Amino acid sequence: MKDQPPQMKRHFRVWLVLLIFSIEKNNMNLKIAFLQILPGKDPDENFLIGKKACIEAKEKGADIALFPEMWSDGYDLPQDHDQLNALANEKESAFLNGFRDLASELRMAIGINGILAVH
Repeated sequence: MKDQPPQMKRHFRVWLVLLIFSIEKNNMNLKIAFLQILPGKDPDENFLIGKKACIEAKEKGADIALFPEMWSDGYDLPQDHDQLNALANEKESAFLNGFRDLASELRMAIGINGILAVH
């Protein structure tokens, strides 16, 4: 039996798949970018990755950019209540305000998903 090759560590770079759909009705055309992107290690990195993806979507003609579910935390759901609360975004958090400002700057709608703080 041949020796198995050593396990290769795969290093994935951030990838982005833009699925842009065009909806046309009554001579109006709306382009939606469904962003399929790998999250970073924390919400700050996710913001930077997401900002880059939105800019690219806009450059490709999108009017709306929609993120995958749980984008703000990168699918990291701790079981500890306090850690989970620490990941939650306040309505006026830097993360959400950053995307609000970006949406205004790019003149496009941005749909973010994640954990929202509840009081």
